[in-house]
Amino acid sequence: MVSAEDSSFSEDMGYQNDNGFLPGVSAFKKQGDDIHRVANTAFGPGDDFCAVWHLLDMLPEGADGWQPKFSYDQESA
Repeated sequence: MVSAEDSSFSEDMGYQNDNGFLPGVSAFKKQGDDIHRVANTAFGPGDDFCAVWHLLDMLPEGADGWQPKFSYDQESA
């Protein structure tokens, strides 16, 4: 795990663009003094990292266009 604060790491890895941060994960392997990225994938609809997609697929309508958000408005109580 790494903090990308005050660096270009997120952008270098492809997890940030002009629209903001993009969810994803990379795996690295150290070989001698070198560190190599050996795997990379984005988080998003249909990926195997979001358990809710398998539940939504069980509904007659499936996900029906639902997309996750970074934040949700809270309803007033």
